[in-house]
Amino acid sequence: MKLAYKILIGLGIVGVIVLLAALNLWRANQEEVFMVKTAQVKEEKMEAAVFASGKVKLVDRSEVYAIVGGKVERVLVEEGDLVKPGQALAILETRELEKRVQQAEASLELERASYDKTLAGARPQEIEQAKIRLRQAEAGVEVAQRNLERVAALVAEGVAPAKDLEAARAELAKAQSQLDTTKQDLSLVQAGETAEAIRVLEARIRQAELALALAREELQAASVVAPVAGTVLKVSIEPGEMVATGKTLFSIGDLGRMELVAEAMEADSGRLAVGQPVRITTRALPDEQLPGKVERIAPQAQTVVKNQQGEQVMVAVTIKIQEGRNVLKPGYNADATIVTDSKESALVVPHEAVVEKDGNKHVFVVDDGRAKKVEVTTGIGNELFVEITSGLQKDQVVVINPSEKLQDGSRVKVRDEAKDKGNKGKSDD
Repeated sequence: MKLAYKILIGLGIVGVIVLLAALNLWRANQEEVFMVKTAQVKEEKMEAAVFASGKVKLVDRSEVYAIVGGKVERVLVEEGDLVKPGQALAILETRELEKRVQQAEASLELERASYDKTLAGARPQEIEQAKIRLRQAEAGVEVAQRNLERVAALVAEGVAPAKDLEAARAELAKAQSQLDTTKQDLSLVQAGETAEAIRVLEARIRQAELALALAREELQAASVVAPVAGTVLKVSIEPGEMVATGKTLFSIGDLGRMELVAEAMEADSGRLAVGQPVRITTRALPDEQLPGKVERIAPQAQTVVKNQQGEQVMVAVTIKIQEGRNVLKPGYNADATIVTDSKESALVVPHEAVVEKDGNKHVFVVDDGRAKKVEVTTGIGNELFVEITSGLQKDQVVVINPSEKLQDGSRVKVRDEAKDKGNKGKSDD
């Protein structure tokens, strides 16, 4: 009896164990399994960058303008030619300009002759003529005085009318005025010109000298020369064309010094700094990356309209192109990758693996078929990956784009992407 009782108890215990195991298995089969995509935590070089686009421009560009107007006689260079400072680029007709120089020279000579004559003073003949005019004026006064006395006597006797007396008096006054003028003329001739008159003559000479200098400069300007060394970028005239003063004739630039003026988005501008390294690519040379460096950042942002994107606030960034200038052309569209931070070795995961909630960040690590919630801190990032500075180790597997229902400890199954693609292909067939 006792043995049978013990056997019965043992069988009961085994049954309970089997039942509990079966119950757990049933519960496990009823637990939700999340199909997930995963990525491995990698250790690699990490860069944070800002992307900007713009146009290649010359650092040094000079426009050559017409200093004088006229007809173009010859054009001596073509677009693409290398020129030196002072090298002739074009010649304008000079006939009218040469006449202006001759006229200015003659005017200066005349003013100088007048000045020299004034300084030399009056000649003896001129003084003698002035004395003769004075004696004639004195004689005229004497004649007018005697005539006045004669007419006064006749009027007193009643022989002549009173109006004759008035006429005689007027004649005497006129003769006296003429005498005063001739006395002054004689004094001036004997004393020479005043200091004020000499200063006027000196000013007229300076004016004539300036007019001659201007005429000569205009004649010289008919030969259009390069102000700087460089490459002729544009020729805006042709022989026989009439050009006006101020017209742009040539554009010259130094193709050895170019820069990229790009625009960065407002949200990225706070990470920019002078001196940051840049990788430059162009649509014309898509397989080449040229090095550059941030040289200037605009002090203010600008609102620009970008087609269907509407208005955007952008910040202009000037980037010095350090190499490869010979393969670029002014006006090229170019894209810039501005490296704002970099690390030679960093643990990285895709952005989609990091969940941010209530100011904290976490990921789900796949461990033995279950999702394990792990708090993490992040560092620098780029458009695809973000650095993990704490919480993870290299080669761990994290869930990408985890479901909102995924919890710590949830069962997960890694999706076989290759199999999924195969099944999709079959369904497409």
